[in-house]
Amino acid sequence: MKPQGRDPGARLPLPTQSFRVGPGLVHGGYVTPSLQKIFGWLPRSVVLALLVSLPAWPTLAVEPPPPAYCGRCVLPDNGSGSADLPPLGCDYIIPNGTISIVNGLPPGSAIDVTPRLYGFHSISRTPGGNLGGEIETFNATLDLGMLGLSGLSGFSRLVSVPVGVEIHLAPRSPGAPVQTLAAELVSMSGVIIGDPDFCLLQVDVGASLVGIPSTGETTLTMLPDGSFSVDSFFDTAYIIDFEGCPGSILETYLSFTLGIARLQAGSAIDACDDVNSCTTDSCSALDYCLHVNNTDPCDDGLFCTIADTCIGGACKSTTARDCSDGLSCNVDFCDDSADLCRHVILQGPLACTQHETVKALNTNAATDSGTDTKVALATNTAGAWMALWQSRDSLSSGVGIGTDWDILFSSSTDDGATWSFPAVVDSGASSDSGGDARVRVASDGEGRWIAVWNSRNSLRTTVRNDFDIFYAVTTDRGLHWTVPTTLNSNAPGKLGADRLPDIASDGAATWMVAWQSLDPMAGTLGIDPDLLYSISTNGGATWSPAAPLNINAGVDTGIDSFVDIESGGGGTWMATWFSKSSLGGTIGTDTDILSAVSTDNGATWSPPRPVDSFAAAQASRDKFPRLATDGNGVWMTLWASKATLGGSIGRDFDILVSVSTDNGTSWSTAAPVNTTASGPAALDSFPYIVTDGLGTWMATWHSKDTLSGSIGIDKDVLYAFSYDRGTTWTAPMPLNSNAAVDSGDDKFVSTASDKAGTFISAWTSNDSLGQSIGSDFDILTAASHCQCLNTTTTSSTSTTTTAVSVTTSFTTTTWLSQAQPCGFSRAPACDGSCPLASHACVEAATGECHCQDFAPDQPPSCGALAPLPQCWGACPPGKSCVHDASLDTCTCTFNPVTVDLCGDAAVPQCDGGCLNPLETCMDTEAGYCACQVIPIPCGDFVGAPLCWGECPPLQACVEELGVGSCVCRKTGPAL
Repeated sequence: MKPQGRDPGARLPLPTQSFRVGPGLVHGGYVTPSLQKIFGWLPRSVVLALLVSLPAWPTLAVEPPPPAYCGRCVLPDNGSGSADLPPLGCDYIIPNGTISIVNGLPPGSAIDVTPRLYGFHSISRTPGGNLGGEIETFNATLDLGMLGLSGLSGFSRLVSVPVGVEIHLAPRSPGAPVQTLAAELVSMSGVIIGDPDFCLLQVDVGASLVGIPSTGETTLTMLPDGSFSVDSFFDTAYIIDFEGCPGSILETYLSFTLGIARLQAGSAIDACDDVNSCTTDSCSALDYCLHVNNTDPCDDGLFCTIADTCIGGACKSTTARDCSDGLSCNVDFCDDSADLCRHVILQGPLACTQHETVKALNTNAATDSGTDTKVALATNTAGAWMALWQSRDSLSSGVGIGTDWDILFSSSTDDGATWSFPAVVDSGASSDSGGDARVRVASDGEGRWIAVWNSRNSLRTTVRNDFDIFYAVTTDRGLHWTVPTTLNSNAPGKLGADRLPDIASDGAATWMVAWQSLDPMAGTLGIDPDLLYSISTNGGATWSPAAPLNINAGVDTGIDSFVDIESGGGGTWMATWFSKSSLGGTIGTDTDILSAVSTDNGATWSPPRPVDSFAAAQASRDKFPRLATDGNGVWMTLWASKATLGGSIGRDFDILVSVSTDNGTSWSTAAPVNTTASGPAALDSFPYIVTDGLGTWMATWHSKDTLSGSIGIDKDVLYAFSYDRGTTWTAPMPLNSNAAVDSGDDKFVSTASDKAGTFISAWTSNDSLGQSIGSDFDILTAASHCQCLNTTTTSSTSTTTTAVSVTTSFTTTTWLSQAQPCGFSRAPACDGSCPLASHACVEAATGECHCQDFAPDQPPSCGALAPLPQCWGACPPGKSCVHDASLDTCTCTFNPVTVDLCGDAAVPQCDGGCLNPLETCMDTEAGYCACQVIPIPCGDFVGAPLCWGECPPLQACVEELGVGSCVCRKTGPAL
C-alpha cells in the first residue's frame, strides 16, 4: 500500500503541514503559527531557503519535512472522542502477500491473486451485533489483481468486484488515547457475470457465507492533533468460485477455492514502505516515517550486472556479467533488452579459408594399391576426429585382410594435422569374403562412436548373403571395436537387400540408423525399395526391430533411397531421401527429395513431404540429399538436381538448397548453392552440408566446373560458405588446393565441424599429389579454419562493443570485422552484416531479414566480395554472377548447358542419367557403370504365372505349378 502522507507541494497554512527548523523554536522544534502567518503565502521550498539565510538565526538547522504520522490511515475525531468506521480513504490489503487459486486448474498451474478492498460508501451504522457494540453495513469495491503461473502464464487481469459488507464491532471507550475493539467481518459477497474471462466469478467471506468466522481487531490511537491513526485487520475465511468463459485462456476450467488470509489496513510498516529495498523503513517515536539507506544485496533489474548492492539509497553494481564463451573469433556482449548473452561471430565472407595443403589421409597412400573410397567423417567436438572408408587394400602386401571390400579407419587428435595408420574395423576381415561398403559413423560427444555399413558377409551362414546392415562400436577411438554384427532385425531368412545406411546420435543416449531395404517385411510393405530404421538407447548394445520410416511404405510403389538422418535434440529427428513416389498423385513420379520428422524419438513419423518446392510442377532428377541442423531449429537440405528453376539455371546437375525453420512442416523455395549454376554446363553432384551451430554453414561437393578456367576439367571438390542460413552463398572455390594443376578425379566428399571454427573435409581421389602417392584411389583431406578478421574501421555515430562497431544509419554501417550475418535477430529488429558495402540488413515484406540494396524486397545485385575474384549477388534468369578476368569485375553472364550420362563417375559410386525412367545408373558386377533396373526379388507381380524378379545365378523366376506362387528354379531342358 502506498504511503498516505501529506501533499509535499502544499503551502504552510495547512494545519498538518510543518517542518523541523531547529531545537530553539517552540512546539518541539516545529514551525509556529506566527511563522506560518509570515511565510504562509510562499511555497515551502522558498520558505526553507529564507529561513536558512536569515542572519537573526545563525544556528538554524534545516531538515527535510517528514510526512506526518507515518502516512498511516488517519481519521478525524467524530466529536465523541473516537472515530467513525469503516476507515474512509483507507485500503484493506494482504501485506506483502497474495492468495492462490489452484483447484480446477492444470497440474502445476496457479493464479496468484492480490486483493484490495476500498471505496467504502452507502454506510449504515446501528448499535448491536454479535459483539455488542456496533453493526456497520456498506458497499465497497474488491479489486483482484490476477497473474497466471506455469500453464496459465499468459493470463494477467485486474478484476473489480462490487461487494456488500457487514462488520460487527465490540463497544469502544470514547476519549481513551488507545481504543482497541474486537471486530468480526460477518459477511462480504460479490459476483460478476459475463466477463470475457469469467462467465461467473463469485467471492464470499464470513461465517454466514463460508461457515468459518472472520474475526479481527481495530485499534484507534489518538494523535497529538486529536485525530486517530487506525490499525485494523481481519483474518478472513473466503471462497472464490469461478467458471472460465469460451475463448478465454480459462475456458473449460471450473474452480472452487477455500482459504484464510489476513486483510489489514493502517499498518505502520506498510504505511512507511517507500518501495525501495535500499532503505530500511521504520516509524519513529514521534510517529514519523524514517527511511535509512542500507547496504543490503539487491537486484537492479538488469541482466547484465551481478553482485548488486545498495549504495546511497539506490541499487547499483560495479560488476558486469561475464558473457565470454571462450571462442576467440566471437565478440561477446550482454543484451539487457533480451536478458541474454550474445556472441557475435566474426567470421563473415572470406573469414573461413583453407589453410592446409591437400594431403593423404590414409597414410599408406604411397605404397598401397587397393582402391580407397567413400569416406565418412565424424568428430566428438572435443578434439577427436574419426575417418572411416571402404577399401580393397590388403594392408599387408596382398596377404593381410584380403582384397574384398573392407572398412578401414583412421583417427586424429590434432584437428587433422596428422592421422593414425589405417586399420581395419572388423577383426575378422582376413577371413571374410563379403563386400563391406558405404560406411557411416557418428559420435555421441561422450566418447562412444558407432559405425554402420552394408555388407554381404554371411557371418558363417547365420544370415543370408544378401546385403544387410552391420555395425561396430568403439569407446577408445578405434583401439578396440566390438565384433561387427547385423543391426537390421530382419537379417535372418529375409529376402531383399538392405543397404545405404546412415546413423546419428542426439548426444543424449539415443542413436538412430536408417537405410534402404527391398524386404517386403512379410507382406506388410511393398516390393519397391523403402526406408527402414532402428533405435538404440543403450549405446548400440541392442537395437529396436526394423520398422518403416516412410509411413507410406505399404502402399507406395516408388523407389525410396539414399536416406540421411539427423537429430535436432529434444526428441526431434528428421530424415531426407530421394524418391520416385508420387505421394498419392500430389507430386510427379520423377525423383524428388522427401523428408519426414519425428518429435518423439522415433516412436512415430510424419507422412513424407517434398523438400524441393517444384516437386509437383517440374519433372527433374533430384538425388543424393544431405541434411544438417544447427540444433536451434534451423534445418538445411542440399541435393543434386537437374531442375532449371524456371529457366534461371542450366539443365545440368547443380547443387540446390532448401531451409526449414519449422521442423520440416515447410521448406523454403529451392535455390542454387553453386553461384555458377547458370554458367557453362558442368556436373555438380554428391553435396555435403555441415554447420558449426554458430551461424556458419559449409557446403562441399564434387564438380567438373572449371570456375571460368581457373581450375582443370577433371572432377574437383568445391566448397562455399553461408552466413545467413542459406539465403546467400560465397562463390564456389576448390577445396583441393591442387585443383588448377591436378588431373585426377576428386569426388565423394564428407565434411565435419568441431563447432569451434574448424571444418575438416575428406574425399576420394586418384591424383598422385605430384607423384608423392600412388595413382590408385586414396583418401585425401584438407581443413578449413574460420579465423577473425581484425580490419579496424571507425564511425562517428557508432556504439562500440569490444570489437564491433554498428551504426544506426544504413549508409554508414561499419564493422570492425565481418560480424553476425544479416538475420541474427528476427524481424522487425533486423541486424547483422551484409557482404556488400552498398547493402543493408533490413526487414522484407516476407517478414524475414535480408541484405537489400535499399529497395525493399530487391535481392542484392551482382557485386564483388573483397577481394576479387569472389563474386556474389542476383542476376537475371539464365545468368550468373561471375568474375570477368578481362575487366577484373563481377558481371552477370550467359552460359551454355550440357547434360551428363550414366558412366560419368567411376564405380563403385555411379552417377549420371538413364534414358529409361525405370532404370538407375548403377555399379555392375563387371565393375563399370550401367543403366539397370534396381534388383527386386522373385515375386508375384500381377498374379501367377506373371512372375518376375531377381534370382541366384542359373536360376529363373517361375510359377510353382499347383501352388500358384513364384519361386526361383534352376534353368535347363525341363524349363
